[in-house]
Amino acid sequence: MHPAILLASFMVVGTFSSLVFKGQSKCTVEGQAYNHPFMQSMTMYIGEALCIILYIVYITKYRDRYENKLAEAEKNGKKTKINPFLLIIPTSCDFITSTLSFFALEFMPPSLYSMVRGGSLIFTTLFSVFFLKRKLYRHHYLGLLIVMIGITTAGVVVTLNSSSDGNQSKIILGIILLLCSFITFSSQIIIEEKFFNQYELNPFQTVGIEGCWGILICGIFVAIFNFVPCPSSIADDCPPNQNLEDVSFFFKQVFTMDGNQPALLILVLVGIILILFFNAISLAITKYVSSLARNVAQVCSPFFVWMGALVLKWETFLYGQLIGYLILAFGTLIFYEIIVIPIWGFNENTKKAIEKRKEQQNLLSANSSSQDGNTQDE
Repeated sequence: MHPAILLASFMVVGTFSSLVFKGQSKCTVEGQAYNHPFMQSMTMYIGEALCIILYIVYITKYRDRYENKLAEAEKNGKKTKINPFLLIIPTSCDFITSTLSFFALEFMPPSLYSMVRGGSLIFTTLFSVFFLKRKLYRHHYLGLLIVMIGITTAGVVVTLNSSSDGNQSKIILGIILLLCSFITFSSQIIIEEKFFNQYELNPFQTVGIEGCWGILICGIFVAIFNFVPCPSSIADDCPPNQNLEDVSFFFKQVFTMDGNQPALLILVLVGIILILFFNAISLAITKYVSSLARNVAQVCSPFFVWMGALVLKWETFLYGQLIGYLILAFGTLIFYEIIVIPIWGFNENTKKAIEKRKEQQNLLSANSSSQDGNTQDE
C-alpha cells in the first residue's frame, strides 16, 4: 500500500476512534448516560486481541518471509520465543493507561483530550533518558518546552471557557488523570522497546497476546470495581449502583433498544473494529514507512478530532485553543527535527548533522590512511 494512503488512513482511523469513544459517553439509554470507562477498556482489548487473526493470516500467507526473519534474528543474537507471561507487565501498564484515559475523555472535550495526549512525548522522552540511556540535545529540550507551553495554553483556554464551575473542575480532573496516565504509558513503551531489542517479535502477535492478557486483567478489575463505591467528586457520572462499574447495567444499556439505540450498540462495535485497524495501520506505518512519519501524523490528529467535534457541535471554536494547538505542533516538529532552527546551536546535533560529521570523519580517515600508504611506498 502507498505510504500516503497509510498515513491518511492512520489519521482518519485515529480521529474516528477518539470521536467514537467520546460519542459512546454521550449516549443515554435506560435514562442514564453511558459511563463505563472500565468496559470501554474491555472493548479496546477485544479489538487488540483480534490482531491474533492478522498474525495468523500473515504467517500463513508469508510463511517463508516469516521463517527467514526468525533465522536472521537468531544469527544476530536475538531470541525468537518469548514467555507470554512477560507481556503481562506492559499489558498491566496499558490497562492503567487506558482506564485513566477513558475517565479523562469522559470529563474533557475530545479536542483537548487529543491535544493533552501530546504531552506523553515529554514523559516517554524522560523515561528513555533514564532507562535506555538515550542522549538529548538542545533542540530536543526546546521542543519539549514548547510542547509544554502549547498544552498549558490549550488547557487553560478550554477550562476558563467552560460553561460552569462543575465543568471546570471536571476538565481539571480529566487533565490530571491524563497526566497520570503518561507515567504508565511511557513505562509500557520503554518495556516493549526492551522486549523488541531482545526478541524477534511479530507486532501483530505481540498486540494480540497483550489484548488477551488485557481481557483477563480488565475482567478481574471490572469484577472488583463493580462493588467499589464512586468517589463523591464524580458521583454524578457513575452508574445507577453508584459504584465505579456496573457490568449488568452495561449489557442492559448496550443491548436494550431504548434511548440512543441502536446508536450506542453500533458505536461499541465500531470502536472494537477501529482499535483493530488502528493497531494494524500503526504497525504498518512503522514497518513500511517510518516511526518518524507515524509521530508526525499523530501531530495532525488533534486538529482533525477538534474539527470533528466542531462539526458535531460538541464544542465551540476558541482562538486560544487554536494557538495552543499550533504551539504544541510546532514544538513536536522541532523535537522530531522536521523543523530545524539554524541558530544558537539548535541545528548542531540533529541526526543529519551528526551523520554528516561522521561521513566527514570517515572521509578524513580514509584520506589519511591513503596518504600514509603513499608515504611508505616512497
